[in-house]
Amino acid sequence: MSIFTNEFSWSITRDNLFSKCHRMYYYRYYGGWGGWENDADDKTRKTYVLGKLMTRQMWAGQQVHDGIKKMLESIQAGIKSVDLQGIMDEIMEIMRTEFKDSKKGRYLREPKTCALYEHEYNLQLPKTEWENTANNAKDCLKNFFNSEVFQFICDIPDNQWLEVEKLSTFHLEGYRIFVKLDFALKNDEKITIYDWKTGRLGDEANQLQSSCYGLYAVNTLGASPQNVRVLEFYVSSNELREYEFGNREVELITQYIQSSIDSMISLLDDRETNSASEERFSLTEDRRSCTYCNFRKVCSRFSKN
Repeated sequence: MSIFTNEFSWSITRDNLFSKCHRMYYYRYYGGWGGWENDADDKTRKTYVLGKLMTRQMWAGQQVHDGIKKMLESIQAGIKSVDLQGIMDEIMEIMRTEFKDSKKGRYLREPKTCALYEHEYNLQLPKTEWENTANNAKDCLKNFFNSEVFQFICDIPDNQWLEVEKLSTFHLEGYRIFVKLDFALKNDEKITIYDWKTGRLGDEANQLQSSCYGLYAVNTLGASPQNVRVLEFYVSSNELREYEFGNREVELITQYIQSSIDSMISLLDDRETNSASEERFSLTEDRRSCTYCNFRKVCSRFSKN
């Protein structure tokens, strides 16, 4: 029996999945719960493993974040000259190892190892696609290293640094809200939060995530809304975008999270125990969400075909 409790919480990731497909959300947060246990039934185990899958783009983005974190940790440690080539070589070696492990299906035996969607669903991609994925990761790391943003971070005193790639929480109406800030600093009473983006400059959908970061800064870091800045840095194109934040944004994001939580818990069998049944979580009518869904192998929409 699991020693962990499946406690309800909220995050941008949960909200994104819930918005795409309620059944996808169920599989990720309920259907695979306990799948790491030796005595887990086959479907639970399979669902848990599928929940760990990443597309090659997500995988490369994770590696870029890890590489940037290594740069920042070097600065924190007092190293004046960051070894960019050494960091890139280390990241590339990790990617080569993880690629081989994933292709061999190691994650089926050890679910905490790298699991790539393309391997689980046997997508036959040319070698050049994987090479492009690795090269894009290297380009992102180079761009960050040579950016004005990184130079600015290097020049500020480390006692102004607040968080580096830290998973944090705050509470809203008794529920834990998870956020992960890529980088945050405090100068006088002003707090600036950076979010590294490895994709292309997106649309206003990212406003939601940035507002969550701002709300965290207000609730946990003690900032007034007017003193919060949230910046997205697109490391693939060296573009910077700032979102405005203030009292109105605090009100709007708080209302949004509360509404999202209400919708999620309304589908539970029991709110107190956070227990759920698959049939209460409907399949999406937008089949585009199914294209790269991790859970196609356990979803009734596909298993019946």
